[in-house]
Amino acid sequence: MKSAIEKHDTELVFGIAHRIKSSSNSIGALGLAETAETIELLGRAGKADGALEHFSVLGEQLTEVTTFLEQELKSLNAA
Repeated sequence: MKSAIEKHDTELVFGIAHRIKSSSNSIGALGLAETAETIELLGRAGKADGALEHFSVLGEQLTEVTTFLEQELKSLNAA
């Protein structure tokens, strides 16, 4: 996605962000989904400006969600 943002490929930005939004919503990662939706809307509007900042936030949120899911899996495996 970062490459697509830097290249101003807003169609690709839209598509990737849309998939991240949908997947995040399905697992209840609503903050991640909200940030992805913001990027998705920028892509849909043909705007790449500002998307890189949101991409940075998205990366941080993805790390948090991944860490949470890994901890949940460990606790399920331990049970």
